[in-house]
Amino acid sequence: MPVDGRGGTTRPTARTTTGESPDGPGTAASRPQRRSQPARPRFRSIADGAATDNSAAVGPLPWQTTLACPNIRADRGTCMSSNWSVHSAYSDPGRHRALLAELRGEVPRICAAARNVIAHYRIELPELPPARHDEIHSRWLEAILELDQERHPEPLATPRATAEKVAGCCRDHVLFVVGALRDRGVAARSRVGFASYLTEGYFLDHVVVEYRTGDRWRRVDPEFAPGSVEFDVEDMPTGPTAPFRTAAQAWLAHRSGETDAELYRVLPESELGGPGFIRDCVVTELAHRQKDELLLWDAWGDVAHQVDDPLVDELADLLVQADAGDDTAERELARRYRDDPRLHPGDVITQYSPYGQPPRVVRLR
Repeated sequence: MPVDGRGGTTRPTARTTTGESPDGPGTAASRPQRRSQPARPRFRSIADGAATDNSAAVGPLPWQTTLACPNIRADRGTCMSSNWSVHSAYSDPGRHRALLAELRGEVPRICAAARNVIAHYRIELPELPPARHDEIHSRWLEAILELDQERHPEPLATPRATAEKVAGCCRDHVLFVVGALRDRGVAARSRVGFASYLTEGYFLDHVVVEYRTGDRWRRVDPEFAPGSVEFDVEDMPTGPTAPFRTAAQAWLAHRSGETDAELYRVLPESELGGPGFIRDCVVTELAHRQKDELLLWDAWGDVAHQVDDPLVDELADLLVQADAGDDTAERELARRYRDDPRLHPGDVITQYSPYGQPPRVVRLR
């Protein structure tokens, strides 16, 4: 899925909290509007700019040298499962499990801790020095926590200065919460789609959390403090007209003529938007649902030229049916993701950069 970004005119009610403690929301300040960022090549094609002979194959990033890079392919059987209470390689906190346990599995505390540890690289860290740009590629939750603890060897509830937080985006806030909940045995997953509350009049790409409580999935946006937008961020409305629409919902609305696909973008002024953008995001939604919680700027293969509209129609239908509780649709999604190489990454992905750096070929094992 193309780079997470927001811009344009933000609603005056949208606020974020700086230096808040996970024990409470703190004092909210006006949420700064998102700055423009370089356009990323279309999501699914190495041919669209990620020539492997010009890309560096990389292993663990500098702050990951003490970590064993998780074997995501060995975890494939788990990632294909709908058992969302079990960790993926991405969500496993590894040796930092005790830090998450201190949050006691309380969702408001976990969400506040995510905001306390991670700062959005565009909104909160717009002047991030180039030497720290690679922080946004902290793919694994264990790596995010490792970097945090190198700077702050203390509980996750202890306030961090914004400039010293780990640079990330909505995907990373969500991965933090999903990992903390799974570590308590709670079924949790990341949902990829579009939010109408980031820039008035647009639906911008975004990621939120869903976790199982009782007999339903409860949706949470951990990037926003309670009271910072016009709805309950700890129990978000759902459905086709909700403030957050899954990529599948957006695609089906576009195909039926119920919505203008050009309103679905990375930024209002970005070239990344429209039907092709939504189509790409449906594939990313499927990957995250199958517990491959990829970076929003990851790509693989030549799928941009292989995944056509009829296939995405089928995937979107299945995703919406699965959301409605259809177990047959859920199993079919898992089967397709497992069996169709166009729909899941292999051992190697291409990692783009919102900062315009050359794409990298990253080996996941």
